[in-house]
Order: sequence, then C-alpha cells, then structure tokens
Amino acid sequence: MDSSGFDATALSGMQHILRLMETHGVACSLREFQDAVNLTYHKHESRVYDRVHAEMWNSLPQVFEKLAAAADDPLRNRSSLKLLDIGCGTGLSSTLLLQTPLGRRISAITLADTSPEMIALAENRLRDFKGEVSTHLGQLDTLDSGGFDLALTSSVLHHIPDLARFFRDVTERVNSGGIYFHLQDPNGDYLSDPELLARQKALHDALADPPGKKSFLQRVVKKLKRMNSGYDYVGQINADLLSGGIIATPLTDDEMWMVTDIHVENGQGISLREMHQLMPAFRLLFSLSYSFFGRMWSELPDKFRLEEERLYNAGAPNGWNVAGVWLKR
Repeated sequence: MDSSGFDATALSGMQHILRLMETHGVACSLREFQDAVNLTYHKHESRVYDRVHAEMWNSLPQVFEKLAAAADDPLRNRSSLKLLDIGCGTGLSSTLLLQTPLGRRISAITLADTSPEMIALAENRLRDFKGEVSTHLGQLDTLDSGGFDLALTSSVLHHIPDLARFFRDVTERVNSGGIYFHLQDPNGDYLSDPELLARQKALHDALADPPGKKSFLQRVVKKLKRMNSGYDYVGQINADLLSGGIIATPLTDDEMWMVTDIHVENGQGISLREMHQLMPAFRLLFSLSYSFFGRMWSELPDKFRLEEERLYNAGAPNGWNVAGVWLKR
C-alpha cells in the first residue's frame, strides 16, 4: 500500500489505519482510502446530520458569542468581512456565527467542503443571507490563496490527517490581521485529565449507561434507532465502499470511526500547545473549554447542567471540547 502524501508525523499517527487496511483487503493508498471513507461517510451523514446533532444547535450559540466577542476588537476597523467556512457541513457554523454581532459585518461567505451533499445543504441554509455566497468543493489546498478576513472550522480538525499541512493552507488563505476560529475539537491537552474522567464517569453512572466507552458513531446509530428512522447508516456506507472496490470486507462502526475521526481514536485530540507550534504566523487571542462531562450541555440532566455552567463561566480549561480564536500577525 502506498502511503505517500503524508509527512512522517502524520503517518506515524495513522499506523492503526494501515493495519485496518490490511485486514479489509484495501489495495489503494492510505490517502485514497481515507478520502473514500470520508466522502462516503459524509454523503450518508448529510441526510441525518442536523437531527442527530440537535445538541450542537442548542449548545453552541453561547460558544460562538464568546469567540466572536474575542475577535471583535482586532477587526474593529473592518466593516465588510469575508468568511471562509472550512468543512462547512450543513451550514451550522456559518449560521451561528452570522447570529453574533461580529457576524452582522460579514458580507461574503465561501463554503468549502469535500462533500457535495453537505455543500448543497449549507448553500440552501444560507439562501436568505444578504451577502455573497460561493462554494468550493474539494480540499483546502485547491482553493485560491488569500483574501479572507475570517476562517472557521467547527468539528473539523479531528478529521484532518495532516494538521501541519492543513494549518499551512489556512495560513495562506487568511489576510494579515485576520482571524481563525476553531471549535468542537477534542481537547488534546486534557483528555486524560483525572477531573474530566471522574466527571464523565459520574454522568455515565447517573444515566445508567452500559459499561464500556461508546464511539461517536455508535451514539449516532443509537440516536437513529431512537428516532425509528429505519436508516441503516453503517450498512449504507459499507455497501458503497464494497461496491466501489475500496474494501473487500465490511468495516465495523468502530473501524469506520477510527478512519474518519483519527485524532479522537488515537486519544491525542487537538492540542492548543501543538497548534502554537504548527501556526507560527498566528497568535492565540482567546480559548475556552466546554463539555465538562463529555457531552454538550443541552444533553445533560439538570443537576449536571448547573455544574457545566459553573465550570464554563469560571473558564475551567479541562472540558472535553476546546475552542480558540487566533490572530494572524
């Protein structure tokens, strides 16, 4: 198998995927395999994304408010802002940013994603936006460089195999004095924090969850079953990959998830400390953490919501998710 296209650091974090490829008779390169799984995964996820992620619509507005407020002063002299929404999905992140005071100064949005199904949903969601909306289907490095005052990734970074290359691409597309937002990232500096692990256990005990850690995809499948959707999420993805000759035998939901969410599966998450090194042209203006019990606040029972709110307002750093606002020098 050809693993070219990734630097040594990125490749070292994907050895488990190479082993998985051997198990399932994958003959294409690592990059081709991951691209195929991601495209197929998000093709089917687009049909259910907003339903199974209702908690993001309920929980993230307050996060966007804080991130936007932190970026407002550096951009105070810019009245007409151009936004690049990278991995735009169904348009959730652009929509929530537009609802903030900073968002009211956005005059143009470029929706970028590798999934045509996701881009179509996002473009439709923003049909009432008064400014200009354009789309870019493909990887970030195929988009013309420069020209953006704001770049945004929401629930994206943990999908990116080569973060060093990705951040170089972001840097090339943000104007000097511009802002890069990221959020909904697994908090790599605190995923093993004893307090966070204890809070997660307390929530699992209170909810009487079955023992064992559930993958994100397992939770999605469980939600779909509760909705009585009749949609065989994992089966449809496997059927496409099998018919396309990408795999010889079906992937389990855990295996599928480890290919798409690589920085969650390997336990590393997204580290602000590492981002400082990977984005030398940027300075961290503001960061916050949330999901202090491993779930969004809108998914929590009342007594846990109160503690989530206390930790969030106190600026505790050890939630499961992390977000940041970066200024390009």
